[in-house]
Amino acid sequence: PFLLYKESFKNILSSVAGGGSLHRSFEMEKIFPSKIIAVLKVGEESGKIEAALSKLSRYYQNYFETRINVMTKLIGPIFIVCIAGFILFILIAVLLPIVQVNIAA
Repeated sequence: PFLLYKESFKNILSSVAGGGSLHRSFEMEKIFPSKIIAVLKVGEESGKIEAALSKLSRYYQNYFETRINVMTKLIGPIFIVCIAGFILFILIAVLLPIVQVNIAA
């Protein structure tokens, strides 16, 4: 995936260097979310591309921080359930033969 973005950014750079608009260059690559393209378009049209990119940066920073926080909070309980399952498996593996011997005797 990184090579895809690398190639896309090369294409965008050559398009913008050739006089194309930034949002159209991103739009032509077809791999960027429409939200990014819309923000770039508004920033270009208003002449405030830096402010638009800053808002976009804050949005994605908050978005990914939230996702990472949720994932890290889910890992703990999932890990505990996996450990409990493993311990239960070991207990059954040890106790089942003992119970079977007692029933057979």
